[in-house]
Formats: sequence, C-alpha cells, structure tokens
Amino acid sequence: MEAYRLLAVLLAATVVFLTGIDWGLPDAYDDDLLFGGRQAWSGARLTALVGGDVLSTPQVAADVDVNPVAAERHPVELTDTPSSQAELIVRYRLYSRQPDEMITFRALYSARRDGDPKLYQYGGLFIYPVGAALRVASAVGLVVLKDDPAFYLDHPAAFGRFYVVARLVVLGYGLAGVALCYALGRRFAGDLAGVIAAILFVLMPITVNMVHEAKPHLPAAVWMLGAVLAGDAFVRRGGWRACLLVGAICGLAMANVLSAWPVWLVLPAMLLARHERWASRVGKLAAAGALSGGVYLLFNPFVVINLFVNPAVLRSNFENSAAMYQVGSLGAGMANVVRLSLEAAGAAVLLAGLAGVVWLCRRQRARAAVIVAPAAAALAVMITVGAGKPAEFARFGVFAYAVLAVLAGCVSARLIEVRGRAGFALIFVLLAATGFSGTRYMTAFATDAYGRSTRIAAAHWLANRLVGDPDASIGVVQEPAPYAMGPMDFAGRRVVLLPDEPPGVDAALPDWLVVSADRRESLHGSWWLREYGIAAVFPDESFDLMKRPTPISWANKPVFIFRRSRAAQSGESVTAQSSRTRRERRCVQWT
Repeated sequence: MEAYRLLAVLLAATVVFLTGIDWGLPDAYDDDLLFGGRQAWSGARLTALVGGDVLSTPQVAADVDVNPVAAERHPVELTDTPSSQAELIVRYRLYSRQPDEMITFRALYSARRDGDPKLYQYGGLFIYPVGAALRVASAVGLVVLKDDPAFYLDHPAAFGRFYVVARLVVLGYGLAGVALCYALGRRFAGDLAGVIAAILFVLMPITVNMVHEAKPHLPAAVWMLGAVLAGDAFVRRGGWRACLLVGAICGLAMANVLSAWPVWLVLPAMLLARHERWASRVGKLAAAGALSGGVYLLFNPFVVINLFVNPAVLRSNFENSAAMYQVGSLGAGMANVVRLSLEAAGAAVLLAGLAGVVWLCRRQRARAAVIVAPAAAALAVMITVGAGKPAEFARFGVFAYAVLAVLAGCVSARLIEVRGRAGFALIFVLLAATGFSGTRYMTAFATDAYGRSTRIAAAHWLANRLVGDPDASIGVVQEPAPYAMGPMDFAGRRVVLLPDEPPGVDAALPDWLVVSADRRESLHGSWWLREYGIAAVFPDESFDLMKRPTPISWANKPVFIFRRSRAAQSGESVTAQSSRTRRERRCVQWT
C-alpha cells in the first residue's frame, strides 16, 4: 500500500515538474525584433565579428564574462560597432532566460577536448552527466550535436533543446527528492508523515523553481537528503560499511556544487549519536571523510590538476565566486534570508517545520542532530553572505527547506494522533498555503513557455511605439540578454547602459529605459527615476493574487518600460535634479 501512495505522489509530481519545462528557450520566432525586420545575420558572420571562441576561453573560467562592460559614472553605448552588436545578438541566439544555465554548456564545450570544464563551483557530477544525457539524446535523434557554434547561431532552437535535456536531468533528481522526503518522514513519524512530507516538497515554490532550471543545487540537495537517510540508518545500526556509505554520499553531494559542504556535518553528528569508543569514532570519521574527499575529486580531478597545469583558470573561477559571496551584515542577512524563506517555502512550512525540529529534538535527540545540523548550517551560511542578495539566492536553502517540509509532515501527522481535528486542520493549512504558492510558480513557467512571456510582450510593445522613430535610443541598467529583456534591433538602434550613479551634467540619456526586476519595490532609490516616468508594466499590475511576482524564478519576470520625462527632455540637467531634497525623492510616484 505504501508503494502505491508514493507512486501516486510521484505521478502528480511529474505533472507539476514537466509543466513549462521548455520555458525561456532561444529560438528564431522573434527575429523580426532582433533584426528589425531585416535578414537575420548568419552564424558565420556572427562568429567572425565576435572573434575568438564563442563559448570558451582557455585561461578564464566558464562562468566569467570575458568582455564585461563597466558604466561607472557615464552612460556607455553598447551598439556602437558591428562586433558589439554581434556580441549581443549571440546571447539571444544561445542563452535562455535563466542567466546561469548557459555556463554548464560553456563548461561542456570547454571539456570537449581535454575533459576540463573550467567550472568548479558547479561540480563534475552535474556537468558530465548533462553531457552524457546530451549524447544519449543525440543518439535517439532528440538533439543535434555539432562542434560548430555557427550552426547553433543559425538554428537557435536546436541549441534550445540542450536546455530541455539538462532540465530533465534535474527533474529526475527532483523525483528522487520526493522519494527521499517520503522515506525520511515515514522513518521519523510513520506513513502519513511520509506522504505529507513528499507532497509539501513537491508544492514548495523553491522545488517548483529548481526543477525548471538546469542548475546543480537541487541535485546536490537530493544527495544531501540521501546522506541524512543513510546517516540515520548508521545511528540505528552502526558498522563500518554504513559509515563509509555516508561518507561516499557526502562526497557525491559536494561533487554537484561546492555550496553543499554542510552535508559533512552529518558525519560527526551521526558518530556522536552512537555510544562507541572515541578511538572508533575518530577512526570512522577520518575514513569517511577521506572517502568523501576522494569521491569529490573523482568527479572533479581538474581542481587538483590545475593547481599545477592551469592555475589561472582555477584562480579565475574561485575569484569570481568569492566576489559574489562576501560576508556582509548579519542583521541584513538575517532579514533577507527570512524574507526569501517565506517566499521559497512559505510561512506554514517554516512554522510547522520549526515545530517539527522541537518535537524531534525532544523525542529523538540523538537522531535529530543528523538532519538538523546540516540544515541549520546551510541557513547560517546564507545569513552570513545573504545581505543584499536577490531572490534567486534562495536556491542555496533548498536542502534546508526540504528538511523543514519533512519535519512539518512529521509534526502534523503526530498532531493527528494527539489532537485529531487540530492535526487535520494543520495539514489542510499546510497543503492549501503551499499549494497556492507553488501553483503561482508553475503558472509563471507555463505562461513563459506557452503564452507570451513578459520580456517578449514588452519588446513587442516597445517596438510598436518606436515605428517611424529610428533615432530613438533605448537605455538599460544591465547588459542586454534574454534574461534581462526581450530582443531588440541591436544593429539598427542605439542602446545605452546607464551607470549606477548619476552621470555628469552633459550626459546624454536615452529616450526609453527597459528594466527587469523581481518586484517594483526593488527599483526605489534608483537615480534614474528622477529622469523617467513609467510607461508600461508587464505583466499588468491588477489585483490578482495569481499574478503576483514570483521573484525566485526567472520565468515571466516583471519588465518595466520608462520614458524620458518632459522636464528632463526640456533641458533640466541630471545635476539639477539630483539636488532635490531626500523627502522629495521618497515621494516620487509612478503613474
């Protein structure tokens, strides 16, 4: 009977996870926007203009922008030369609307000759299986594999299928995560707890989001759940074989993404939970830790090799990661992580999960540390570096949220035994609240895939407004790419990157401004709000709960289009406007 319950949850999860799996892919459907109605540029022309290797650079990590544009104090024109125009067009031919997915394919392209992906915070246990999946898909005719970037620039939809294959790999991990949450809930509190835990894992916005992205954080979280399950088995039975198994699984988790390192806390937690001699504990910890490191290096050998062979690419990779995740204000980090956790898991799961932590620590203290310690460490790391991070930063907490979902299932199932109706009420609230939030995210992916995404709708709206005005310029606050904005005629239109700070008095600002953001509030305080008035918002901001932004996701992200205000166009300088009082700036209203 238990197998049928799990099978039913897995089937439902498959439907949820597959909905919108092909969102945000490159294609040629909107070439009229990208090339202004003219003939599309050929792949040969694009590669010749971009120069060098389109997808990899020997001395630079796969996740590093080899040609960044900096707009420190002055606007920078991004389309002033054919090569700069081509560089932008290439992004719209190859990139998806998720900014990090492409680096896996850059890594695979880099590894095609010597096996070195030049990407190490994403581990080999994620990168190489994606490559193997592409080989299998090619063998059955689902994708076309060619060592020729120009082919994919001519046929962007062919490259788009790569993303679907990689996402299906992550989806398979998602289904494994459902089974593991079921097994953990059942082990701690019985069959009903397992079913509730599995359903909550499926419905959480963070899960819905992560199975739709070709990123290693969900696969790593699933291996971490496996380590917890194996660690709990060791607490109950002991033995060298069980201990080494946990060590190997910890290494597999780390081999997906470096941020999975809190999984190593399972080892000391499970050893302390058993009454054994200290010599035995230390020996097992050393052996399991060594095996864990060996498993990690098995899938990431170039981390060691490049210490001697190519230290520049190793340094480039880790310097890029260190720059993104610096320690900040703990108070601001705590506030941000709480906000992101409410979005990622929901208040119901968080509160019930915390109650489950208390319940488990009281009832089974020795076993509780095995599951609680790595989850608490993951959240602590997020708080340490989380100040000012965008909503997508919630991906680093997916394991911790899965643990809270498991413990929420446990405490609700136990409450039924003690309080009856109160337990059923708690389960109803958990499923209803989490299901509503998860449905919003699933709808965002479906809309982006099967409707007209916000970025494409905004691009068409703006293109229609610019008909007959070839001299109108367009401003952006980040370099154009599919995840930042819809396609536009980069070869025929002046596109300007605005600086972070107000420019000088003589700066020529563009006529229009296109901005993508998690939500409207994140734009408050931007200096350019004094220069521009809101012209359109996609999606519309009607009072519809299902249309609320889904900030963790890159699907259907809100797009705001601004037009230069009449005061600015009539000659009021940036410097003059910057002298407005702070109180006036706070009172800027968008109409």
